[in-house]
Amino acid sequence: MTREHVIADMSACRVEWRALLCGFSVESIQHDYGIGLVMFTYVASGEVENESISIQLKATDAPAYTNDGQFISIRVETKDMLTSAADLMPIALVIYDASSNVAYHIHIQEYLAKRSLLEREASARTATVHVPVSDQFDESAALILADRKNTQYRRIGEMLDRLI
Repeated sequence: MTREHVIADMSACRVEWRALLCGFSVESIQHDYGIGLVMFTYVASGEVENESISIQLKATDAPAYTNDGQFISIRVETKDMLTSAADLMPIALVIYDASSNVAYHIHIQEYLAKRSLLEREASARTATVHVPVSDQFDESAALILADRKNTQYRRIGEMLDRLI
């Protein structure tokens, strides 16, 4: 097993641990199509909520911090970002820094909505994403993603109700 495989597994364990602390579950995706994990959320009585949160994982021993130290720069597949941008449910990109055992994240659709990343780099194979080091993936991040998922699910339901 290579070091890259080890830290990739460590990144998945880090996310799963945080999700479990929130009472959520995580399933690993065996075939890599840009998404490595899917997080399922539950109501207080233990029943699974509608929809899930997809998570794209990136792991590194040597993150590329910006000069001011406020962001980690990471190259991602443009096709994965384009696919994520079109998804109705939240997708998170989690960057795991194995050297400090810390994970950082962005909500991909929100990130792309605020930037012209894809306008400039849509024809390129990869694009650079800047993940704020202030946005650690912890229990509050998992809960926020769950709230965004539930809010989006309600909005879709309300739109469908208006159409009927």
